Amino acid sequence: MKKILLLFIPLMFFFSCEEEPVDTSGYNCTPDGCFADAANAQYLTIEDCTSYCNPDDYDGGDGGDSANWSFSISLNGNTYAATGSVDCNTTSMEITGSSVNFGYAGYYNGQLNVSLAIRDITEATYISGGYIGLTIGFNSPFIGDNTASLSHWVGMANLPGLASNDIFDYFSGLPFTCSDTIINEEAITVYQGCNVEAWDISSLGGECGGGNVVGTYSGTLYSPTSASAGDVLSTYETPVEFEVNFNVPRLQ
Repeated sequence: MKKILLLFIPLMFFFSCEEEPVDTSGYNCTPDGCFADAANAQYLTIEDCTSYCNPDDYDGGDGGDSANWSFSISLNGNTYAATGSVDCNTTSMEITGSSVNFGYAGYYNGQLNVSLAIRDITEATYISGGYIGLTIGFNSPFIGDNTASLSHWVGMANLPGLASNDIFDYFSGLPFTCSDTIINEEAITVYQGCNVEAWDISSLGGECGGGNVVGTYSGTLYSPTSASAGDVLSTYETPVEFEVNFNVPRLQ
């Protein structure tokens, strides 16, 4: 009996010293819906996964031949929206060099750029709104709240020879400028860019066909009240209700 006790005590000590495993589980979107995954999860909670998961965007995580994309941009209640699919062998340069509507993301020097554009309202991919082009840049993005820089998509700049861009109906300047707070106590220089906080990224995606970049923003931005040629200073106090949702693949 003593021998049994002597053997049992070290075993108890061994098991009591084991560290509690760290819970790194999350959820991945698959062609069959959301499933738990202990590592490399795309979403932290099942709620996030079910909210943003579109199984048609996923081909098992190893890349695929095509991927779906969709986006909506709402400016003062006017919604511009489009949805479609893209061949994963197509490059971003090939898409922007054509005249199709698109939504895609890509990494450039550590910055994740999301490009959204409606350039042909006769396409089957067109849903609503008009002609618009927007690029959203995230420097060193991560899951959760991010700060983004906004700019018009360069192929639509309201310049001779280029397609019109309704973004300039709401924001002034070229490139357009904005602020996410009112600036009227002290005027600032017209060109300050358009940096906006509180963008929620719920998925950074993966190789095209293996998961999309998913993000959203909703808030009030302010357009400059004077940004015409020759102006040096400007205030930002014209409100623009701004909402964006995107679910787009990453392209090369």
